[in-house]
Amino acid sequence: MTHLITLKTKDFLDAMERLKKPKSSFDQKTKKRTKIINTQECYVSLNRNEAVFSTELVRVHCPVISGEWKGYAMTNLASFLIFLKVKPVAKEINISYVNGKLTLDTLSVAAK
Repeated sequence: MTHLITLKTKDFLDAMERLKKPKSSFDQKTKKRTKIINTQECYVSLNRNEAVFSTELVRVHCPVISGEWKGYAMTNLASFLIFLKVKPVAKEINISYVNGKLTLDTLSVAAK
């Protein structure tokens, strides 16, 4: 079974910005926010023509170019937010899941 989503890089980065943004000024404290990002799980799934990235507190929808994905994959939030520091250069980003590995563009991380 193929698990692959193709997104525009700009749409993906916008979704990650919304996923990262703290809800209150309390969450903006550096140590508190870093601990949340490093321990929080993030789910990725496909719902009709949108990729859905969700954590315990936030759910973000992102339009897809193409995709075939059944169910969801789960890894930590930091794996997704790293792309805000090191931005992809391609116009499109591929997210795939194969045998316990979630591949985000060129980054591969363990996932459930």
